[in-house]
Amino acid sequence: MTTITLADIAETSKASKSSVPAVHDGTLAETVQQYVAARNEREKWEAIEESAAAQIREAGATHRRAVSQRTRKVIPTICLNGAVQVQCVNKYSAIPGTLEEHCREVMGSCFDKYLTETLAVTVRSDGVDMLQRLLDAVGPERFREWFQVTRTLHATAALHADLATDAVAYEQLRPLLEDRTLVPQSPTVKLA
Repeated sequence: MTTITLADIAETSKASKSSVPAVHDGTLAETVQQYVAARNEREKWEAIEESAAAQIREAGATHRRAVSQRTRKVIPTICLNGAVQVQCVNKYSAIPGTLEEHCREVMGSCFDKYLTETLAVTVRSDGVDMLQRLLDAVGPERFREWFQVTRTLHATAALHADLATDAVAYEQLRPLLEDRTLVPQSPTVKLA
């Protein structure tokens, strides 16, 4: 049985800037050392795994795009070296409506093919009772008083397909990928 004294509770760790009391229990010394060593080892291996996965995701996306371009069809998953699968899904982050002109410049005549527009209207708390009046065409000034409108653009399946299968389209859209206007969901990596 371990006895903890008031002096033990009052002792604070010199290495720590917190006010958490430091207690020394000699019977746990080896267990604590094993825990710290295992934790450090796990963190090291997690960092190595994440670094490797990032390299695999990047290379896998490039190889998947090359296979898709050769076959002229979207290939969502490839197997690398017979050991890991890299899967790319048709998901991209929403693009703020304020970047529409930038997208139009880069996409040119493909804009309507590649992006759709959605509007989200948030009713402010004091405007809830006024929703019915919207049907009576309240006008833009009052509308702005009661509602907040958010406009976003969303990638279409055609954009995903062309990014995967069409080298020319990929090069055309590369500036939007590089400046992070168009952000695809990160590919997943798993054991084959």
